[in-house]
Amino acid sequence: GVSAHALRASTEPAADLPARFTRALESEGLVGRGAIVLALVSGGRDSVALLHLLAHSRAALQLQLHVLHFNHRTRPECDEEEAFVGRLAAEHAAAFHVRRLERVPTSGLQAQTREWR
Repeated sequence: GVSAHALRASTEPAADLPARFTRALESEGLVGRGAIVLALVSGGRDSVALLHLLAHSRAALQLQLHVLHFNHRTRPECDEEEAFVGRLAAEHAAAFHVRRLERVPTSGLQAQTREWR
């Protein structure tokens, strides 16, 4: 991943995080120009923040951004989270891909969904 040093070692204000993120991706050699980037977005704060940062970096690095969401269908709000992530992908003009768990396991849920992803 992007080294903490690459993001922290700056005296730039936090508002410059998107620009620092883009520079870190490039300087650390994590994403080449024109790369296809697949962001797994759950709808939680961390993955949404990552999507926003990648979307900001897209033009500078000529990225092809794709969003993948896993709908585990284990809670009533899972479909709402899927719709939310779909709207975010559309806002960022990113291709949106969804995998839906067809059958919710009756036991060993975490292990089975981890294997499925």
